[in-house]
Amino acid sequence: MDAAPAFQADKDDHLSSRPSQSGSISQLNEDILWNIFLMNADMGEDQHLFPQSFPDYSTRFSLRALTVTRRSSQVCHLWREIIVGTSSIWARLIDWPLLQKLKTDDWKKEIFRRSGEYPLSIKSDEWIRDGPNLKAFTALIDIYWDRIQSLEFGLYYIMTHNAVEDIYQVLSRPAHCLQSLRLYFDDDDGRFSCSKVPTLFSNHAPALRHLILHWANTAFTPQASMFSKLLVLDISYAVDLQVLQVVETLANTPLLEYLAIRECQLIDHENFAFQQEQIRIYLPELCYIRIVDPQFGLCTRIVDAIVPREDCVFNWACAYNKPSGMSFDPLQGIAFHLLLEQNLDKLCKVFRQIAEHYTDSYVVEALDIVLDGCDFAFNDTSDLAFPPTRLPGLDGLSIRITEDLSHEALCSLFDSVSRAYLGDVKRLSLDLLPECLDFREFKFSAFFKRMPFLEHIAFRYWTPDVVSFLYYGAKDLDHDIFPSLKTLTYLYVGPIHPDQTEALLSFLQWRQHMGLPIEALDIRLAGPFANDFRFLERIHGLKVTWRFMCDSDSCEQTYVCGSGDPGMLLMK
Repeated sequence: MDAAPAFQADKDDHLSSRPSQSGSISQLNEDILWNIFLMNADMGEDQHLFPQSFPDYSTRFSLRALTVTRRSSQVCHLWREIIVGTSSIWARLIDWPLLQKLKTDDWKKEIFRRSGEYPLSIKSDEWIRDGPNLKAFTALIDIYWDRIQSLEFGLYYIMTHNAVEDIYQVLSRPAHCLQSLRLYFDDDDGRFSCSKVPTLFSNHAPALRHLILHWANTAFTPQASMFSKLLVLDISYAVDLQVLQVVETLANTPLLEYLAIRECQLIDHENFAFQQEQIRIYLPELCYIRIVDPQFGLCTRIVDAIVPREDCVFNWACAYNKPSGMSFDPLQGIAFHLLLEQNLDKLCKVFRQIAEHYTDSYVVEALDIVLDGCDFAFNDTSDLAFPPTRLPGLDGLSIRITEDLSHEALCSLFDSVSRAYLGDVKRLSLDLLPECLDFREFKFSAFFKRMPFLEHIAFRYWTPDVVSFLYYGAKDLDHDIFPSLKTLTYLYVGPIHPDQTEALLSFLQWRQHMGLPIEALDIRLAGPFANDFRFLERIHGLKVTWRFMCDSDSCEQTYVCGSGDPGMLLMK
C-alpha cells in the first residue's frame, strides 16, 4: 500500500466524521493539527534511549515519538479524538526498545489495535540480544511481515546461529509492502554467516526505496525488479562481494539518489576489467556517493562505471589495511607495493575526475584530502554531506600527508586533486610530516596559486621542515601566491630550538616586504615547557595568540608585536 494515499484516506475518513466544536483550542484548523500529529509520529528523530542510570534518560524518554504522541492524546478531548482515531499515526510508532521496557504487553497490544490495518514502521535503535527479547522480536516481524513498511534493527554480536537463521528466514520472504530496510549486525568475524546464504526477500520487494545492509550475509539477483525504485543503497562491511554484481545491481537502479559502499571485501571478476570499457551506468538522480575502500583502489572499478548527476557529492576514503597478525611479515610490504602499483594510475585518474568535477559544481566550504601510503581520501565535510558522514571540527580545505610514500607516487596522487578549482577556499589545514617529503623539492606553488582568496593556513605540527615549508614554497614566487593570507595557526607545538625559528621569521619578513603582512599567529602549546618567541618582536603589528592545548579558550594570552614588552613572548 502506498503510504501517502493511505494516510490521506485515513485522515479524510476521520475528519469527515468529526462534529464541529467551539472553544479557543479548537480554532486551529484540524487538517493542520492532523499533519502536526503525523509529523510528531516520526521515530526517525528519536535519540538513542540509554539505560535509566544515564542523566538525560528522562528527557530522551519524554521526546520519543511514541511518548509525545501518547501525551498529546491526553491534552484535550479534540486532540484525543484526532490522534486515537487515526490508525496511520499509531502504525508508525512500533518503538521496540520502549515497548520492551513495559511491565506488561497491554500497551503494545493497544498500539497494534489502534493501528488498524495500516502499514507498520518498526524500529529498534538498541542492539537486540539473543534470548527472549530476540525471540519476541522475530515473532513480531514474522506475524506482521506483510504489513511492515519500514523496518530498522540491529543484532548484538553474541548470537547463536539458530537465532540468526530465524531472522534470515523471515527476511527471505517476499516483502510486498516493505519500503525501507535498515539492518545492522554487530559483527566483525563472520558470526552472522549461515550455512546457506539466504536470498533477500526472494528477490521480490516491489515497493523498496531504502536498503541499508551492514554485515548482512544475504544474496540477491542484480537484475531483480525490486531495485528499480530504490533511492538509497548502503552496503557496508560485506564479505566476498563481487564487483561485477555491484555494477550490475546499480545498472538496475535508475532512481538511485544515495550510494554507500564501505569497508567491503570485494572480489574483482577476472573479465571485468575488459568489460568495464563498455560499461556506463547513467544515474541521473544520484547526488551522493560515499566510498570507503579497504583495498586501495578496487572500488574505482565501480565508480568509474557510474555517470551521476552533475552536482553529485563524492566522499571517498581509500585505504590499505594491514591484515591482523602480519605486522612483521615482509611479504605484506611486497603485497602492498604490488597492489599500489596496480591501482595507482587508475586511482589517480578517477580522483582527478572527481576533484575537478566536484569543485566545478560546488563552492568548497569544507574538504578533507588525505594523501599517504595507506590512505587516499576525498571527503566533503560541510553541510553538503549527509548527516551521518560529516566530520566534526573541519572547515575549509584540509590536506594530510602523514605516511611514507615514494616521491613519484605522491606527486601522482597530489596532481590528481591539485588541478581542481579552489578559488573559493578561505582556510587550509595541512597535516604534513617532514619525513614524508622534501619541502625544497616538492612543488606546491602551482597548487597554492589556485587559492587566491586563502586567508588562513593551519599546520598541525611545528617541526623545522614543516615551518620551512612556507618559506621554500613561496620565496621565489611573486605576490600572486597567498595574496589574501592573514592568519597562521600551529596546532601542536612542542619544545622549539632557537635554530628552528629562522624559516618562520624569514617568511613573515618576506610577507612584510611584499606589502602583504601576516596579521595573526595562533599557537597551541603541547605541554608546560618554555618556548622563546621573542624573535617575533621584529614583526611590528603581528598579533600573537597562544595557550596550552589542555587549557580552555578563556586561558588564551595575546600580544601585539612591537608593543615594547617582548618578554610576553617567553611562553611558559
